[in-house]
Amino acid sequence: MRRLHGVTVLEMLLVIAILGILMAFTAPLLQPPAAALFANDLRIAIQQARHEAIRRNRPVAIVWTSADQSFTTRINEGNPTLGAACAGATLLNTRSAATYPRLTVSSGFGNGQGIVWLPNGQGRRCDGTALIAVSTQIGDGRTTRTVTTNMTGMVTIE
Repeated sequence: MRRLHGVTVLEMLLVIAILGILMAFTAPLLQPPAAALFANDLRIAIQQARHEAIRRNRPVAIVWTSADQSFTTRINEGNPTLGAACAGATLLNTRSAATYPRLTVSSGFGNGQGIVWLPNGQGRRCDGTALIAVSTQIGDGRTTRTVTTNMTGMVTIE
């Protein structure tokens, strides 16, 4: 009697089950950290706010609110002053840290404070003082990113 050599269905199912279990444990490690994703979102929001200020020829503010852990981009169409932009009635954009798992944000803006981009592209603080640089630290337990913005609009992520 001749014996066939090969793989049985049971052996194939066992190998597939083991591979499935291994992939279930390693797949979350392959995803980018939430801190990196939110840092990139914040960088984009800051650059968009600057672009809107130049495009609309009005001050546009990006303001940190610690109560809801979010950055909001605001403009006051009727009053083109720095402080009015920070408390602007027109909300252009919101970036919320609450949409990312286990994210902690420590902003150098201060609660209710932020950056006001002038129509010439330069940045100021909401109180009108010069913006040298402001940093925001974003962490998710696995990694920490720091988003730094200077008065000329350069935004870096470290």
